[in-house]
Amino acid sequence: MLRRTISIGILVVLELAVLAVFGLVGGAPKGHVVEALARAVGIAAAIGGMAFFLVDGVDIVRVWRMLRVELMKLFAHPFFYTSLFIVLLATALAALAASSGTGGFRRPQAMEMFATGAKWGLKLSAYVLVIFGGMLFAGEFDKGTIKVLLTRPLTRTDLFAAKCAAGLLLGGVLVATVLALAWSVGCWVGEIGPAWDSETYYASFSEADLNGHLWIALKLALISAVAPCFLGLFISNLMESSGYAVAAALILFISADTATTFVGSWAPYWPAYYSSYAFETLRSFAQGSSMAWKDHRGLPWQVPLAMMASCTAAGYVIFRWRNITV
Repeated sequence: MLRRTISIGILVVLELAVLAVFGLVGGAPKGHVVEALARAVGIAAAIGGMAFFLVDGVDIVRVWRMLRVELMKLFAHPFFYTSLFIVLLATALAALAASSGTGGFRRPQAMEMFATGAKWGLKLSAYVLVIFGGMLFAGEFDKGTIKVLLTRPLTRTDLFAAKCAAGLLLGGVLVATVLALAWSVGCWVGEIGPAWDSETYYASFSEADLNGHLWIALKLALISAVAPCFLGLFISNLMESSGYAVAAALILFISADTATTFVGSWAPYWPAYYSSYAFETLRSFAQGSSMAWKDHRGLPWQVPLAMMASCTAAGYVIFRWRNITV
């Protein structure tokens, strides 16, 4: 009884936090109809997800044990280490190739190197998260292990929550590792300081200004960098073959990413846009550009959370309704 009460309390707090971000608590900003739709989808998915979780109940201890199993499976898979190596190598190479010669330093500008490395590292990590999300459930059906899992004292809700937590944890680890490596390469090879012109000796931005822009970039990028995993998780619940699930998730993700690249007005409503935009803008500031941040209001938080909430809720409903005979 105590475990169930604690679990319900945690879920309620999380859902209230999501609703607060979407603007239901404290008033929502007025804007385009698509923004209102994104908020509505996220709010509906958040409320619906809480209702489904409360109906079945979730045991934190069982979820924690299953999460440990998921992490053991992840660390035992060569895909994790191969993908991590590729992402980190791309991050380091992008950072090292980033110098534009601005700033008048003997060495490259550190913030410019960090922004470039982070941009490309997070772009690659998004594909890794889509692939991992696509394997989360389809892989269990592929190998037939889903029936073994459900013969344990484990509800479908517990299993679903553990896999969501594993995807969220992997996303956090990837994002933190990419940012840490990009920052380390920038500080080690580059030089920290203001962005200024070596000919006119005019400082466009001081070091404090660049640090302020850095925090803005991080706030814009962090949630959107984790969201792609939940698209893969949703597709994974539609198929029983991990190969087909990964292929379908990648095709959908790449198609949406390409479409928003060519149609700029759609970009703010696609979560993957914000990490690239944030660090490309930070890179421009490090080069001394006088451009300003775009006013996206709450979209950098609302759009990724809407995608995560809707994909999680839809995936959960599909997983609960699937006919799995044990």
